[in-house]
Amino acid sequence: MSKVLTIKVYGAEKKCPSCINMPSALETKEWLEAAITRKYPERDFEFFYVDIENPGEGIDKEVAKQIFENDLLYL
Repeated sequence: MSKVLTIKVYGAEKKCPSCINMPSALETKEWLEAAITRKYPERDFEFFYVDIENPGEGIDKEVAKQIFENDLLYL
């Protein structure tokens, strides 16, 4: 029995000025999900997108706070 690996991608709907030509965080999450599940079909994954402007509660709210306080970098 394998454990489920959780992968969260944090981002915002509005891109920063330097990220205009980059994929959105949601597109990045979808790309990662497709690539990782294709590379490791025997593993169980959960993929989540967390909007840092509306993160909900718990650890996601804390991570979003750290991003806004410039303690963590986001693209």
